Amino acid sequence: MAKVSYGFACLAAIALTVSVSAKELQTIGNGTYVPAIKAMAVTMNPDGTVTPKGDWVMLNNQGGDGTGASASSLNLFDAFENDGTACPGPAAPFGGVNCGLPGESYRWFFGPSYNNPFTVGENDAESNGEADRAQFGWFWFCGHTGTEDCYIAIFTGDTHDNTCGAAYNLIDGVVFGFGPLNCNPAGYYYTDVCGLIDLGVPITTYTNGVDGAVVAKAFDGETLTLGHGQLMLWGENSGNGDLAGEHDDISYDDDAPVDGVHTPFTECYSYAFGICPDPLHHMVGLEGVGEGPCASETCNGSENLKATAKDKNGECLVKGKVTNGTVGSVYGITMPSGDCIQKAANSRGIAKAKERPSVSGTVAVPSCGLSKAVSCP
Repeated sequence: MAKVSYGFACLAAIALTVSVSAKELQTIGNGTYVPAIKAMAVTMNPDGTVTPKGDWVMLNNQGGDGTGASASSLNLFDAFENDGTACPGPAAPFGGVNCGLPGESYRWFFGPSYNNPFTVGENDAESNGEADRAQFGWFWFCGHTGTEDCYIAIFTGDTHDNTCGAAYNLIDGVVFGFGPLNCNPAGYYYTDVCGLIDLGVPITTYTNGVDGAVVAKAFDGETLTLGHGQLMLWGENSGNGDLAGEHDDISYDDDAPVDGVHTPFTECYSYAFGICPDPLHHMVGLEGVGEGPCASETCNGSENLKATAKDKNGECLVKGKVTNGTVGSVYGITMPSGDCIQKAANSRGIAKAKERPSVSGTVAVPSCGLSKAVSCP
């Protein structure tokens, strides 16, 4: 059984009091894309140990180009917001301008010297399942050398705790290795990894869940050694509208002191700053990819599709709605522009998609053989 160099507090909930006084929120742009070199799937055990699920998997699926469609392609959980570039990518951070920042790739963080190598927050994904694509951004500052080996571990689990009791539950994760990265001077980095399912290192998603990220400077297959850095910050309530998934404002940050443990009360913070996006979350996005174009997870044979088009302030607004769907299942809905929108059916079996500006054409759910023609006014 492998053991990591940090543990998890699981204590009784206490009164919620949060503070950000020790942190200086600021922005930085022009993040640098770096490909992940290798990945290892791991399991988090209740006692804070980690068990590898297998050996290192070498990654060779990065690359590609394209400017994207100015609409994030991450459909399971999105606190990253990319430029719409499909896999194999890489897709770049996008949406900063719509939040009033100087450039599309600009993101929030707590200053170049701040250290928070272990962070946890709510991650309510669009469906329970597996993510085939992961994107995340971080700030890397080792503080004493020019380069240092960098590892980022992404964990997910089925229990979030917004009471500041640190009683969340992280279950499985993937450790990504990047090799030596420049860290003095410090840098804002991001990555885009596709094909996780075929590679045998998918990230599990939960509709009522939690995610955690660890910034490490060493990982020997058994022990993660905490590095000096932090996850960049974004959120699903972006300037482009709601992105995939949901999260609240509570973040557990390992910063007082940095010891690999989240101390209840003192290391629980509200990320509701009243800025865009609000609230913030660590910069992680997950995508599910099915078979065929605009795939749905499943079709029960009873689904119906409704579609409408109307004028909205001089633009055509097209809406598509799947009814009688399987609760929690993701439906791929193609819009008249050709864009694919994947949404999970709610508790009433309804999955909705909308597009503006749109055009006359067809709304369809290809996997289920459903289509409806719409005509813009």
